[in-house]
Amino acid sequence: VEPDGMAAVTKLKTGKKIPSFLTHECLPHMELFFDTFPDLLMINIQRHPVDIAHSWFVRRWGERFGTDPLAFIPVIQGKRIPVPWFADSWIDEYEAMPTVERVIKSICYLADLDKKAYESTYRKDQILLVSYENLFSDPETVISQIGKFLTSDPFPNMNDVFKREGCPRDLPLKERKRKFTELSKLTNSKTVVNELVTSGIEYEKKWGIESFLY
Repeated sequence: VEPDGMAAVTKLKTGKKIPSFLTHECLPHMELFFDTFPDLLMINIQRHPVDIAHSWFVRRWGERFGTDPLAFIPVIQGKRIPVPWFADSWIDEYEAMPTVERVIKSICYLADLDKKAYESTYRKDQILLVSYENLFSDPETVISQIGKFLTSDPFPNMNDVFKREGCPRDLPLKERKRKFTELSKLTNSKTVVNELVTSGIEYEKKWGIESFLY
């Protein structure tokens, strides 16, 4: 119930508390998690690349890694700036890119890492992939899938949670189109824009989501 931001970080440090926070980018490293916790069950919520890229851009994730204490992603020291771990094979490119291009390429690169990691693992029965969009449009079905995966029943107040979150509801397609147009206008790199288009189309085909291109 307290304010977010540096005040929370300061209180955690002075109180020697251990924070509980959402994990991100875990799928590429899942073998490490499974080796540490063999019975681990992983729920991986995926979201449309255009929406994530726009969110990252608005939140300035293309420039906060390694300098902002609220950015928890491990970094590598580049030649000029800290670089997030997932850009280790394209450090020079990352450093030379404008912020918007860093964000777009990062999202597409991470989506590809997720795909390769999931396709190569033999632990698929311990991983449940969930679509963010489906969670909003058909929450009862998705929560039922999660319940079966965890062999647990949803709490009796789940319908109240749906109501509080305004579900079920579809996420406006026109908003995704607007975000894509905004990102496209901010970069002169056709290569980066094409990567976002390719990643978006692949995501839509996987989850049966209407295309943002038409």
